[in-house]
Amino acid sequence: MLLGNFSLLNDSEDTRSVLTLSLGLVGPGSGGEAVQNGFHDAIGQRRPFGWNGQIQNTPAVQLLHERTWRLPLGTVAGLETDALPSLTIGLGDLRDYIQTGVTFRLGQGLDSDYGVPRVRPGLSGGDVFTPTRPFAWYVFAGADGQVVGYDMLLQSRPVRGGPHVSSVWDVAEMQGGFAVMAYGMRLTFAYVAQTQEFNGQTGGLHQFGSAAVSFRF
Repeated sequence: MLLGNFSLLNDSEDTRSVLTLSLGLVGPGSGGEAVQNGFHDAIGQRRPFGWNGQIQNTPAVQLLHERTWRLPLGTVAGLETDALPSLTIGLGDLRDYIQTGVTFRLGQGLDSDYGVPRVRPGLSGGDVFTPTRPFAWYVFAGADGQVVGYDMLLQSRPVRGGPHVSSVWDVAEMQGGFAVMAYGMRLTFAYVAQTQEFNGQTGGLHQFGSAAVSFRF
């Protein structure tokens, strides 16, 4: 899958609103097979199976609207705390879903951003940050729930059939990590554990890490 995102963002003192249009391609033309196989070759791991069943080239169009609120919760041992409840709606031929969740943070300079960025779906604070002190940092933990109406990556193309699995309509995630901001840079890391997305999925919780480095110009 290859996607390009075009976003409009509006911040107030205690809210962030994001409207994102994603355009791209799902299928062999996106180059996913070459990238994944090349990475596995580079690290000396066996190539994954399943590429012969991937979706044929299909345009991907996704519209997403997200609202996040910042609610200060006071201080603990001189450190700031807050909560970031959020609501997200995604529509398009890639994934139709509604998501709600909340993130709790502890640190200094929490008003510098709205949480760490990560690939959606999931709790994401976005790429924009404005440091409110020379050195800002926080640790966080959060959870979200998603109601999924359609997912092309699991159910194949919406009009023409193809290889697919029986998807699960309710998906939950838990995540935790940290963010550090200094010298116009932000380093973030999130560890995510996700419940099953389709019936018959094995291996328990799907777990992954997400790291990002951002720079202000």
